[in-house]
Amino acid sequence: MKTFIKAGRAGVKALLIFQKLLTAPLAGIYFILNLFNNFGKRPGAQPGDYIFGQGRLRGERLYLAKAEKTVCEVAAIYNALIYFGIPAPLKSVKRAFLRSGALTLLFFGFFGGNPYSLSRPAKKFGLKLSMAKPEDIKDGGAVISFFNPSSLSLHTVFTSVSGGKFSVYNLYSSDTRPRGFSPGTLGDSLIVCYKAENKKGKNHNG
Repeated sequence: MKTFIKAGRAGVKALLIFQKLLTAPLAGIYFILNLFNNFGKRPGAQPGDYIFGQGRLRGERLYLAKAEKTVCEVAAIYNALIYFGIPAPLKSVKRAFLRSGALTLLFFGFFGGNPYSLSRPAKKFGLKLSMAKPEDIKDGGAVISFFNPSSLSLHTVFTSVSGGKFSVYNLYSSDTRPRGFSPGTLGDSLIVCYKAENKKGKNHNG
């Protein structure tokens, strides 16, 4: 099982890096795909309203893919912005992903966002993401991507951190509140971890 997880994670990382290299040549397709997008346009996605579980977005689309299946990277940044007191409309966060090339365009949205490119849309709102080890983050917030062997996909979440204890938002699609989380248990499934900070130095909302 451990070998399977390592192989799966390596495959996902290779695809994401390949996608990142192709961002510029394929950028024009974003605007064509935007014709298929209705994500973030519903009244239920307002600034200050956390996405505890992305299942609430059932019926919306992120380009050619179902938002409820692919929106975790966008949701992670959206939730982080709320937590750090710099909320933005959901559609604005999605647009920042589109314009910065942080969506997995190569797969027409079916793999959501690229976790290696999350700092691009984040910085547009004053959110700083710095790569870090989960165990080195004691307070504030973190954005963590990991490989899910049961679905052969990756998942990205925002977590608040207090005294080294993590509370994760949107771990499961059906969640309605944050839940305890131990990133140390991810082991070889961990893709990337970022320490999240407000670039203006303001305290988080908690």
